[in-house]
Amino acid sequence: MKFASPRKIVISHWLYHHRDSLNKTITRLSHRPIAFLSTVMLIAVAFAIPLALFTLAHAIEDITTGWDNDKQITLFLHQDINLDSANQLAADLQQQFAIEAANAMDKDQVLADFSQQTQYTLMAKTWQDQNPLPHIIKIQPAEQANLEHLAGLFATHPDVAQVQFDWLWFQRLDAIAQMMTRIQWIISALLIITVILIIVNVVRWEIADRMQEIEIIKLIGASDAFVQRPFLYFGAMLGLSGACIALLMAQASAVLLNQAVLQLADLFAGDFALASFTSTSILGLIAGGALIGLFAAAIAAQQKIHTII
Repeated sequence: MKFASPRKIVISHWLYHHRDSLNKTITRLSHRPIAFLSTVMLIAVAFAIPLALFTLAHAIEDITTGWDNDKQITLFLHQDINLDSANQLAADLQQQFAIEAANAMDKDQVLADFSQQTQYTLMAKTWQDQNPLPHIIKIQPAEQANLEHLAGLFATHPDVAQVQFDWLWFQRLDAIAQMMTRIQWIISALLIITVILIIVNVVRWEIADRMQEIEIIKLIGASDAFVQRPFLYFGAMLGLSGACIALLMAQASAVLLNQAVLQLADLFAGDFALASFTSTSILGLIAGGALIGLFAAAIAAQQKIHTII
């Protein structure tokens, strides 16, 4: 007759106790669905706000990622400068300065682009016979170039009437985006702390409600780890359920906001939208919610159960 090894017996008992604790926790929660759902919804809202902020931050990052390609300086030449001179000036500037590309554009093409990108089509048609726009040169600086310094040098050129330099505006928007990212992290940290406090208090109430049962179990020799186990599962289920509902809330918010984001993309001539959560991120968020619940329950259980004789 072959007997199981002591190690296998210990593992079997350990698994049985965990399965039994989980089953008892689920049974107990099923008897109080309203209290459980109300707590889970509160946790879900606290989780959903950081998720929505991260989704929005990802869309803003998509906007700012393309700004590096928009470091363009536009030189408006004087009216008496012809196209040949403009082309020669573009070639000279590309040789003299840290420029990747310098392209002259005919004023008729400038007018056509103006007509296409704006709603002033009728006005542009009236200008076809006498185009008031000058030839321009579009400068694409090198990656490490000092843009402000270049713009200042171009402005002093005798053939240049005006320099258009929009990168300062992009820098301001980028600074605002960075500030929003920091605010997002602060809000997320505060809300996660809120979730932990909620679960700690709920688990403490659950322990207080089962005080007599815990005292009897400890009197017959149960260890603190054995007594804590159902409450750890309880906290993990709160965090996991809250994370699942928060994902649904965040995805619904993304659907509602996506139209506004698409309009913003049109203003920036970009192609982006609020992204859906990937399977990896969904699993990570659900696991994170369960771990947060487990951590909070462990704090409450260790503090409360350790004091019970």
